[in-house]
Amino acid sequence: MFYKAENDFFTLSVNEIGAELNSLKSKKTGIEYIWCGDESVWYGQSPILFPIIGRLLDDKYTLNGKEYSMEKHGIVRKKPFKLIEKTDNSLKFIQSDDEESLQSYPYHFDLIVEFKITDNGLSVTHTVVNKNDCTMYYSFGAHPAFNCEIGDYLEFSENEH
Repeated sequence: MFYKAENDFFTLSVNEIGAELNSLKSKKTGIEYIWCGDESVWYGQSPILFPIIGRLLDDKYTLNGKEYSMEKHGIVRKKPFKLIEKTDNSLKFIQSDDEESLQSYPYHFDLIVEFKITDNGLSVTHTVVNKNDCTMYYSFGAHPAFNCEIGDYLEFSENEH
């Protein structure tokens, strides 16, 4: 299922599978800013990578003496997220641990993703909540693909941290 939001300037569409950004389109110009997901090139559009980025050697790791298997880019990008809040211009989703995730990643967590359309574009906030009584090891990545023509460029308002 795809969820939609909009304001006077943009429309937004997010796939519940992986809380993956599917579309950000300007109402003024009609420009689509997000890659179309052409499977002949790359099917993704904006996957969320959690709790790993990339691939583990043999798709395995050992934690506290126990071996676990985890596929490339982690456990959330192909799972449905639950919509927990919707306004005219924002969508908020959550993914929590479950029996399946605990087989690959033995931690209790909430991953909250909020998409908010502004007058100038889109703000995305990712929040990871550790629901354990111990340190929870993870890495996190956002992998948006932009729809660009030759000669287009991106300008960021802040330096990378």
